[in-house]
Amino acid sequence: MKNSLLLCIVLLASSYEAWSQNAERLNEKLEDWYFGTIVMASGDVIECDFAYNPLTIEGLLQFSYEGVNYTAGPSKVSSFSFYDEERKVYRKFQSFPVYSEMTEMTNEIFMEILHETQFISLVGRKTTGLKPGYGFNANAVITQKNVIKGYERYFIDMTTARLHEMTKKEFFKLTSDKKPEIKSFMKEEHVQLNDSADFIKLMEFYASLKLY
Repeated sequence: MKNSLLLCIVLLASSYEAWSQNAERLNEKLEDWYFGTIVMASGDVIECDFAYNPLTIEGLLQFSYEGVNYTAGPSKVSSFSFYDEERKVYRKFQSFPVYSEMTEMTNEIFMEILHETQFISLVGRKTTGLKPGYGFNANAVITQKNVIKGYERYFIDMTTARLHEMTKKEFFKLTSDKKPEIKSFMKEEHVQLNDSADFIKLMEFYASLKLY
């Protein structure tokens, strides 16, 4: 009986250690620091080191400026940008007002700008979910923690602030006032809407129709 109890304790300790290590690795991944430019909602522009944490709905930015550490959300930060050495691209995130049908309210959310026009913008953000197994709480119950699950792309209607999934159906809903012209353009240019580049081409065409 004692041996069984001891074995159980050892296994629990090993499992807890493994979960802790996973959590630490996750935190290290989320706390990659970049050097770039932050534009505050006040209009102030700061060049400093910062880290972006996407594990909240709105997103949080941590940055260090003149020896002081700060944490701010999209209500305080208008945009931030940096050069991603790993991907070899310049990336910009902006605080977008997004309307929620459920709450009938508009909230500010950090979104990565993939392409923007005056009428429709293509944005992206990391999606999150709950994953068990990072440790025990005070009642010895396995806790859960937000983790990154993937990356999703959306359209933002710049007039209504409504968010739409990046699908053919949603795109044609957004551009219904110019649907015949867009259909004709797709046929002439052999646009299939298989990837983001195809949608961006149509976004630009739609913007040209609206402007002239």
